[in-house]
Amino acid sequence: EAFATGRSEILRQVAAAAPLESTMRSLVELVDDRLGTGAVAVLPLGTGDEGRTFCAVPSPPGRLESLVHATGLPPAGEVRIIDDLGVLQGVPDVVTALRTDRWGGVAVVALTGTVAGTGSGRTGAAGALVWLMPEGHRPDAAALDTLRGAAELAAIAIERERAERDLAHRALHDELTGLANRHLLVDRLEQALNRAKRRGRHLALVFLDLDRFKTINDTLGHDVGDSLLRQFAERLRLLVRPEDTVARFGGDEFVVLVEHLVDEQEATLIADRLAGAGTEPFDLGGRQLAVTASVGIVIGKGDEQPGALLRNADTAMYRAKELGRNRTEIYDHRLE
Repeated sequence: EAFATGRSEILRQVAAAAPLESTMRSLVELVDDRLGTGAVAVLPLGTGDEGRTFCAVPSPPGRLESLVHATGLPPAGEVRIIDDLGVLQGVPDVVTALRTDRWGGVAVVALTGTVAGTGSGRTGAAGALVWLMPEGHRPDAAALDTLRGAAELAAIAIERERAERDLAHRALHDELTGLANRHLLVDRLEQALNRAKRRGRHLALVFLDLDRFKTINDTLGHDVGDSLLRQFAERLRLLVRPEDTVARFGGDEFVVLVEHLVDEQEATLIADRLAGAGTEPFDLGGRQLAVTASVGIVIGKGDEQPGALLRNADTAMYRAKELGRNRTEIYDHRLE
């Protein structure tokens, strides 16, 4: 009855979108109270979850992630008991911890929980629940039922957090290229303008538009066009510093936000480097194709509005197209 009540409370926390750390703390404490011996931990499985472990008190010894993966996770819903330290020789720090502290010849019970119908396709599992027991202890049927139920609860909570994380990412990133989208770019531009004003430094917006992209799309097909956009986006990403922002503004338009500039000449050099991202031919389904870009630059000093800067960069880019494409223009008011 107590476990059922605790299970309902954990599901309530999941429904209320409570922080995953808090929900997992409640879960491992519930299982720890129920089993009365050993230590319980939850290990999320999947991209972006590396190094995240939710443990009850007392914490299990050593690096739990290494221990669990070294023993090998069982298929979803199954239980695997490992009490042979020989399987852990690949992670000597864990072996040392097991042999030297109070756990002795510990046995490991690992269960993998899944959420049916999520379609995540990451690892086939949302998380593993692990019970570390003192030497000589073995779980009975009731303990295994508790562990199975807890593993499913952990999977539900972990998958809910992943779904929220994915939604938040999609709201701020371009689906095709993975770059920042217009909303995230404007947000970062606002912050960059505030920093530029405080520090007395310049920033630049570099607006790039691929030349004759519509012709490529129409003659070679949208799949080829999408592949070109993805590859061009990746080249831009590799040409900038980690603190700069590369965004897909729409269609074949890209904007790069560069901070901490000394002068206009530095911005021009950066823009020329970005414009050259398409000169090395792209592999497009067996076709080798190079592209050029028309580029507009606008310099910001901190007093401008994000929308105005973006419009000015766009104006400079269109001026570059009017003058023959494959060139760079710096905005000034005479372009209006």
